[in-house]
Amino acid sequence: MGTYQSYRDKIKDADLLLWRGHGTVARAIQLFGQYHNHASLIFEFYKFDTRRIMLFEALFNGVEPEFLSARLDRYSGRCWWYPLKNRFNDHRGAIYQAANNYGGTPYDYKNLFKNAFGYVSADAEKFLCSEYPYICGVDAGLPPSFGLLAPRPDDLLTLGWWVDEGIELT
Repeated sequence: MGTYQSYRDKIKDADLLLWRGHGTVARAIQLFGQYHNHASLIFEFYKFDTRRIMLFEALFNGVEPEFLSARLDRYSGRCWWYPLKNRFNDHRGAIYQAANNYGGTPYDYKNLFKNAFGYVSADAEKFLCSEYPYICGVDAGLPPSFGLLAPRPDDLLTLGWWVDEGIELT
């Protein structure tokens, strides 16, 4: 465990965040066997010599960005950072491009509930939170080891794209 500020300089494009919340939807997802209930991708932005860490994620309003520091300040649950494995470093730019291309894509409300009872097909028309990082990675050329199904948050760690042990950010 560490403070966000102590790891901020090590965080890079296409790293993964997994979240464990306390809200009603978060607890419902956890009841169906998921330890983590939400997933986000990280991207760095530079302007006027200032580096900002943003997260991109599929939320109820669709895919949107947010400052990681702002989310961590107001989030009452827990968050873990999983760096992209070094062997995929050359894919970071392509993952960013895919993530950016999907900005504004609607949330997949219909499949949120279906996914609790069985995996649903992955598609880029609407996203579940964990489907978004998966589709971005596949579009960037990472191995599609989950096939045509939409992974759940914990499933993202089985892809082998990110390190196995996350660091909890506080």
